[in-house]
Amino acid sequence: MIKKHRDIKMLFIVCLCVLVVGCVDAKKDSSTSKGTEVSPVSTQKNNLLPTRLFPIGRFTAKEVILEVRDGRTFRASEMDLFDFVSNISLAGENRIKIEIFAKLRMTSKHQTKQDNRLDYYRVQWSDDSHGKLVSEDQSQQVVDFTIDNGMLTLKAWVSRNNAWETQIYNIGKRDNSKKDGTKLYRLLSAGWQRNTTPTGEVFTCSVCESQVQVQVDIGPPLGPDAKIKTNEQLISQLKDSKQQTKFADNMLTSQIPLKEGYSVKIERTGFTKIGGQDAFQFTAVVDMKTSVIHDTTMILIYKGRFVKITINHHDGTLNANVREAINSLLSSVEFL
Repeated sequence: MIKKHRDIKMLFIVCLCVLVVGCVDAKKDSSTSKGTEVSPVSTQKNNLLPTRLFPIGRFTAKEVILEVRDGRTFRASEMDLFDFVSNISLAGENRIKIEIFAKLRMTSKHQTKQDNRLDYYRVQWSDDSHGKLVSEDQSQQVVDFTIDNGMLTLKAWVSRNNAWETQIYNIGKRDNSKKDGTKLYRLLSAGWQRNTTPTGEVFTCSVCESQVQVQVDIGPPLGPDAKIKTNEQLISQLKDSKQQTKFADNMLTSQIPLKEGYSVKIERTGFTKIGGQDAFQFTAVVDMKTSVIHDTTMILIYKGRFVKITINHHDGTLNANVREAINSLLSSVEFL
């Protein structure tokens, strides 16, 4: 029994890592599993609700549960180290982006496993609290979701291990950095739909013909051991063009699953001003096979916190009206 218990723990570690690196089989028929089944999405017409109703922000998993075919269940909360974070943001109409950061250790005698992943999903609603997320990569991963009583539950079949994995997030609990962080700036958002997130805000253009978003993220206070504490130090570290490109490339490639066939090209790097503050800026093109996204990111440090402002739009959509809307929003930024 001791050996079997260790085996299931090791299976749990592997299963979590498999989910992070994207080995989920969406074609698996859920009816063949002995795990708890989720009702399919309704096929009735007009069953899509706005993507903005899906929880947006950075959430730490309260629990991850593995249900094996033989009926055994294992919980990540029983591990020595369990740190599983999902950063969820809007990525278009009925489309979201999920970044997963996982840090796991079975016991104090085992090595810590770290993985991260980025995926894009289409949101298919069955009602105002249930539905499916369908991955846009080759795996066509399907994740059942439930939003209920301040909790977000994601459930997917991991075919390699013949097991169901369920992630549970407390979406009612917000990062305190958001409450303090939003006091760092103000802006005029006329013509933009404004939604708060645990780390800042996301603005969706309501006067543009296409999907255009601007996201503002405020980091937690920098600690005394931080290597870079001021904006002047940040700018001085990025004076060289090679350093700029490396910094920008590392930031993007660490979040995008290149092995899925996605590609990233840094087009320009340099410096700009936003709200009267100097900022490092880079532009990039992300080819996700099904679509091409243009990304412009500005990064600075203000009052001991990192501030990141990101502009996203699809290829071929940056016309005069979109430029005017973006310029109007960003030119109104004022740091307090």
